[in-house]
This record gives sequence, C-alpha cells and structure tokens, in this order.
Amino acid sequence: MPFDIRQLRYAIAAADHGSFYRAARALDIDQSTLSRNILKLERVIGGKIFERSRAGVTMTIAGSTFIGGAKSMVASADKLVAMMQAAGHGRWASHRAQQFSLGR
Repeated sequence: MPFDIRQLRYAIAAADHGSFYRAARALDIDQSTLSRNILKLERVIGGKIFERSRAGVTMTIAGSTFIGGAKSMVASADKLVAMMQAAGHGRWASHRAQQFSLGR
C-alpha cells in the first residue's frame, strides 16, 4: 500500500509544530484526520515517525531521517507542479533556460 504526498505534508506539519493538534489547526483539518493519516503512513513505511505523549509529539530517530527525506520529496513535487503550470502558461522556455533541476 503506497502513501501519498498529503500524508507527507501532514507528517511534516506535525514535526514542525511538535503537536498533532497544532499541525491540524495550521492545515485547517480535523486532528483525527491528521492523526489517522500519519498512523496509516507509519504502517506503510513500517516504523514509527513520532513518539506520542500528552505534551505533543517528538520524532523518533528514524522519524527524523524520514521527515528530512519527506521535506525533500515534497519540495521536488512542488517544483514539478510549478514547472508544469508554467509550461501550461507558455513559460516553459524560461524554465528550460534555467536548467530546471529537482536537486536544487
């Protein structure tokens, strides 16, 4: 079962905010939606991203590594979307001239 970019965005927000509650508020979604999606993501990847407590969440060691990779993946996906949107508006040549790279 694959995961989707939305789940990565939810996990990144939880890591950035240190709390499922605060992350859900920042994303304007229900906390239960965020929590459920992060749990599904953890099941798919086969490990815990977060340690949960009443005080909030902290990343596990593996979770910290995962979130770093997730941030890179989401940034690359956002660049791809921007590139394709620009292509749809006739700005493809300017993106090509910049030698668009996912690594940047």
